[in-house]
Amino acid sequence: MITFFADVCSYGGNFLISWCVDLLPTIFMVLILTNTLIRLIPTHLIEKAAALASRHLLLKYMLIPFFGALLLCNPSALTLGRFLSEKDKPSYFACASYFCHTSSGIFPHINSSELFIWLGIAHGVEMLGYSVYPLAVRYLIAGLFANFLCGIVTDYTTAYYSQKMQLILPDTPDFQEDSATAPTKGTLASDAPWHEIRIVAGRSGYGGPLVVKPDDTRNKLIYITSGGVRPDIVDKIASLTGCICVNGFTSTVPDNEVFLAVIDCGGTLRCGIYPKKHIPTVNLLPTGKSGPLARYITEELYVSDVTAECITSTEGQKAVSKAPIKGVSARLARLFNYPLSGIGKYCGLFYKASQDSVQMMLHTLLPLMGFVSLLTAIVECSGLNAWIAKSLTPLSSNILGLLILGVLISFPFLSPVLAPGAIIAQVIGTIIGTQIGNGVIAVSLALPALFAINTQAACDFIPVGLGLAQAKENTIKVGVPSVLTSRFLTSALRILIAWLFSFGW
Repeated sequence: MITFFADVCSYGGNFLISWCVDLLPTIFMVLILTNTLIRLIPTHLIEKAAALASRHLLLKYMLIPFFGALLLCNPSALTLGRFLSEKDKPSYFACASYFCHTSSGIFPHINSSELFIWLGIAHGVEMLGYSVYPLAVRYLIAGLFANFLCGIVTDYTTAYYSQKMQLILPDTPDFQEDSATAPTKGTLASDAPWHEIRIVAGRSGYGGPLVVKPDDTRNKLIYITSGGVRPDIVDKIASLTGCICVNGFTSTVPDNEVFLAVIDCGGTLRCGIYPKKHIPTVNLLPTGKSGPLARYITEELYVSDVTAECITSTEGQKAVSKAPIKGVSARLARLFNYPLSGIGKYCGLFYKASQDSVQMMLHTLLPLMGFVSLLTAIVECSGLNAWIAKSLTPLSSNILGLLILGVLISFPFLSPVLAPGAIIAQVIGTIIGTQIGNGVIAVSLALPALFAINTQAACDFIPVGLGLAQAKENTIKVGVPSVLTSRFLTSALRILIAWLFSFGW
């Protein structure tokens, strides 16, 4: 046992070092450059361009999601769907969520928390002495066509489920104010006795305590948990506060009506979405401050590992807010910085981009590298690698097997289970990458393998993604089965497109 433990630590450490030496410096430089470029382009210009292009099929299912993913990253790219009609929002989500993966070879900043889907395969290619950049370019170009196809197919599945459920989705864009900032109009005072509660973190949790209380405007609790299953703490919060509970998997609520969000995210992406909107968030799982939205996951807005025992009534107690710290006078700052304001501005952009990149490396990439390295070491040293490789090799050593693998992973009832954190895809990608590096699987199958192992992308994220696009309740009801079905129907076609783009490499 001691020998096995030592072998695992040694193998995992060497595996981690190889990744840090070969890949991490390049990824770091790309992150700094892209984060700087993103800061130079105002978000309102991106949104204006998206609104103008929303009427054209090629633009809304290819160019808008691609540039949205490049400039806004995951999951903010999904918010551009609000410029589309309700009928088009499921299709936009279907293709935009894929763009956050297929572009990661060239632009790793887009979806850093799930970057190892790409890195696992890329590492195997590098083991053979090949450059990964041609593979990354083909991954990007093949994704443009495959993801566009996914958007078109989702149009048909949306129409099918809309007719089957007898829910007519509007086909014209409704440009409304952002629900997170739009004022509530015509709100009537309620006689409901709202009550205040205190929520603390569990034994392994992070954040809090949160002191929250609904009011006449913000009186909704939205829960997005385990496919829509209502957890016990939702009932307890409702009984203590008098709030209205809404299932986020089947309905949507304007952000300005939500006083609390309940999630069960073991990854990192969903954890920061509602804190970013300044909505207090309760996580049933012990997930801490990490991921692409880590800067929004603060103790004032987020608490994790919450159970029913962590929730108590605190009538009469008020949350204490910290007074803002005032800095140097703006007039004096302009006086001293005026001669070098231009240089200072752009140096500051690079510096802030470097800070963001370091934070992403420390809080997202390095923990994932450590996790994947340790898991790979356990699989390798225990002999499971040989068994798994033996099981996967028949499916991944030829294009027919990859087609079968992709179809199985994208099965509608299975894909939401495999999707969270993309852990399954990342582990399989690492194992297949190792087999490519050992010469068991042909390197020409690296590109279709990337598409095969990731056909379940974002299947657990559909209601939240549609919510980011400000989809209405009927759109979410139709959109969830529509996207799951289109994933299944397009899985084989996407792999075939990738296989065609792998010719000549």
